[in-house]
Amino acid sequence: MVVALLLATMPAAAQYQLAEGLELERYDSATRTLHADGDVHVLKIDPELWRLDVLVAGGDDKARRHLDQWGEDHGLYAAINAGMFQADGHTHVGFCQVGGEVLNRAPNRYQSAFVCDPLDPDDPIFAIIDLDEVPLQDLRRQYRTVVQNLRLIKHDGRNRWSPTRKRWREAALAEDRRGRALFILCTRALSMHEFNELVLALPLDVVAAQHLEGNATAGLWVGLLPSGYASGIDATGKVPNVLGIRPRVKGTTVE
Repeated sequence: MVVALLLATMPAAAQYQLAEGLELERYDSATRTLHADGDVHVLKIDPELWRLDVLVAGGDDKARRHLDQWGEDHGLYAAINAGMFQADGHTHVGFCQVGGEVLNRAPNRYQSAFVCDPLDPDDPIFAIIDLDEVPLQDLRRQYRTVVQNLRLIKHDGRNRWSPTRKRWREAALAEDRRGRALFILCTRALSMHEFNELVLALPLDVVAAQHLEGNATAGLWVGLLPSGYASGIDATGKVPNVLGIRPRVKGTTVE
């Protein structure tokens, strides 16, 4: 069970070095600047130091959980939605292979997949791939974990959405130019076009991004949430899948 570690007597701020290779930043979506009370939360993760794991309710335990419950039950240090799920409340929307096991073999028209656990150690340890550039079948042969989701931003930093009136709270996964994974939660309701423009305007150096979840079930949980950081970044709904992180290297410094 992971207990949230508080950084003692730390004043409210907009940037935190939570641990080696793990940074938390907060931005105001209106001004697009760092702000301690901002509505955009960004967790920057170095995949060389932090392992990304997809956890899915299944087998004898099909219980959906809040993100913090997923984290505490599975020893995670942070968690975000792993993607949308179907009407049965469990099955991932799109192709989903985790640790080499195919959980949903039916791909859809979504043009993005995140991958991790490469079979060849020379391949990137984490990446967001455009499926109109690299076939899904190729990724299955290269990576143990391949999860298809709705594309937001195509390489190299191209907004793929037109303006629309539909708006919602957004949980997204992004990749920056350094190859880091970014867990992003925007609690202000925006259209996908507006969200993409916001993410590309922030000093995040994002090269690709995909939609994970929207509205009540979209959330972000951080077990290392520092003292002075306002609460409320978890989701209000229970979810059947999460993308979580654990230290990859034994001895990774956690302040």
